[in-house]
Amino acid sequence: NPPAPPVSQPAKYNPEPNTDTAPLVNPFIDYPQPTDAAPALEVKVYTKPLKAPNGQFWPKTAAYIPGYPIRMEDGLSEVTIDNTRNNSDVFVKLFRLGANGAKTTIRQVFIPAFSQFTMQDIRAGRYDIRYQDLDNGAFSKTESFTLEEIPIYNGTQYSQYSLTLYKVANGNMQIQDISATEFQ
Repeated sequence: NPPAPPVSQPAKYNPEPNTDTAPLVNPFIDYPQPTDAAPALEVKVYTKPLKAPNGQFWPKTAAYIPGYPIRMEDGLSEVTIDNTRNNSDVFVKLFRLGANGAKTTIRQVFIPAFSQFTMQDIRAGRYDIRYQDLDNGAFSKTESFTLEEIPIYNGTQYSQYSLTLYKVANGNMQIQDISATEFQ
C-alpha cells in the first residue's frame, strides 16, 4: 500500500509575537495587496447654498443682501441686472475698479430666477460685475464699464447701465468665466 497523501492543516494563529522570526502575519486576515491602479478620482458635487456667505438667508425677492455694506451711494448712476430669462438664482457683486488692479466690493445683491434688480445712487467711476450662478456654482464677470456724471445746463446727466444675464444677439458685453478666488 502506498502511503496516504499528507493532509493540509489550517495555519494556527499564535497571539504571542515571535521575535526570532519574521513579523507575525495572521493567515485569517485578507491583507491589502499592492496595486498599480490609479487612485479613484474625487468627484465634487455642488450643492446650492441656503444662505449667503455672511450667514444671512437669501432674500425672498431681488434685493441687497442684509449684513453687507452699501458703499459709494453718493452718486446718481444706476445699474440694472436683468435675470428675467434665466432659470437660476444669482449672487451678484458690483466692484469698483481702482488704480493698479485694486477693486472694492460696493454692492452685493441676490436676484432670483426670472427677476431683475436696479442698484441706484452709484458714484461715477469704473466698475465690473461678478456673479455666481447659485444652481451650478459657476462664477462669471463682465468687462469693465464706466459710469459717468456730466454736468449739463439744467442738472446732471448720469449713466443708466443694464446687464442681461442671458445671451442676447448682438449684445454689447462679453462675459467670462472666473474662479471662486476672483469672485472674492
